[in-house]
Amino acid sequence: MRPSTALLLAAITFAAASSALAYPDKPVRVIVPQAAGSSFDSVVRLVTQRLNERWNKTVVVDNRPGANGIIGLEAGAKANADGYTVITGAISHLSVNPSVYKNLPYRPLEDFDPVTQLTSITFLVVANASFAGNSVKNLVALAKAKPQAVRYASSGSGNMNHLGAELFASVIGAKMLHLPYKGETPAMTGLLGGESDMMFTTMPIAVPHIETGRLRAIAVASSARTARLPDVPTLAEAGVPGVEITGWIGVMVPRGTPQSVTTTLHKDIAAILQVPDVKQRLVATGADPVGSTPEQFRAFLKAETNKWAKVIKDAGLALSQ
Repeated sequence: MRPSTALLLAAITFAAASSALAYPDKPVRVIVPQAAGSSFDSVVRLVTQRLNERWNKTVVVDNRPGANGIIGLEAGAKANADGYTVITGAISHLSVNPSVYKNLPYRPLEDFDPVTQLTSITFLVVANASFAGNSVKNLVALAKAKPQAVRYASSGSGNMNHLGAELFASVIGAKMLHLPYKGETPAMTGLLGGESDMMFTTMPIAVPHIETGRLRAIAVASSARTARLPDVPTLAEAGVPGVEITGWIGVMVPRGTPQSVTTTLHKDIAAILQVPDVKQRLVATGADPVGSTPEQFRAFLKAETNKWAKVIKDAGLALSQ
């Protein structure tokens, strides 16, 4: 091999290696399929801010709310698989939508490569402070006394706010009035303003309003009480077993993204989730950091999808569109 050829090959090899090691070497876009200001958005922004600092590169949050996350997830599925578009999604977007919508324009397990589960999030049943259903017992009595007399808010049809309330209504044998909003933030605004009576929602968005007295925490929609609100009973403790909901947020990339990129994203995000002040801020709002491996998150995603497919089928909650 002539010296010039050897030098050229060496230069190409060095450039390829440098390129692989340089990720990211330009701004990274993180798609959030919910509105700015939502609890989901706040969790993601906390992590992206630290990624920005860690990489010394711009990390841009791209909010794509609407259609129960479908707009944002569809955009993510169509993005280039080069590592510069990262997709975030919640349980409703990734494990519930496939059983709810007949013509979903993305396939979570086929169109994305899992990176990590960011958080596990406790769901609460909350009510407007002036609502008469200020306990599970009173709420059940009101809901059963008159069909659709109890109005519940959700961040969109098919969302966990919607499915949780419908599962609750199915278990107690009542009909409640569904008031869907375009996102979690406007749904909470409607609840605080008295447009609705109650809501199944996450701790991060509910706790600040519980602390100010504008919302009343009626029950925890999980198998155990939460240390953040130790006096609030679980639904099972309050007499309504069989309604357990745990929310979560996950990070994905378009299918085919280089493995080295996925590895870097997982390593850096998992490290950020263990930074004491980040962990403290998440836990304080009811979002427990996870940071699972891509393999663990894929297995978790499959299990959650199968679980909710059965719940939706058994409860007859699938939407027509």
